[in-house]
Amino acid sequence: MYEYYWDTEALEWVAWKDKVPKYIHDPDRKFPEILVPTVDTVRTTWLVENQVRIKRPALLVGETGTSKSATTQNFLRGKIHAPLFHLTCFLE
Repeated sequence: MYEYYWDTEALEWVAWKDKVPKYIHDPDRKFPEILVPTVDTVRTTWLVENQVRIKRPALLVGETGTSKSATTQNFLRGKIHAPLFHLTCFLE
């Protein structure tokens, strides 16, 4: 169930692995800004994007090292100029 999502445009189930973009290294990026896309980061980014789009909060939980902070920071880098964007962030 978690390996596929429903594509509302194509009206079919699509594997998350097919949505993972190829990683292209940017030598000008600082190391903490690098996020290599994986099935987990693509799936989590999709979830956060949809929650923000419908103006609902999102809470990411998981073990240490599961890229919660990195995925969130990567998402915010692309959305920080969006109007009416509110962020509450607790990092431990």
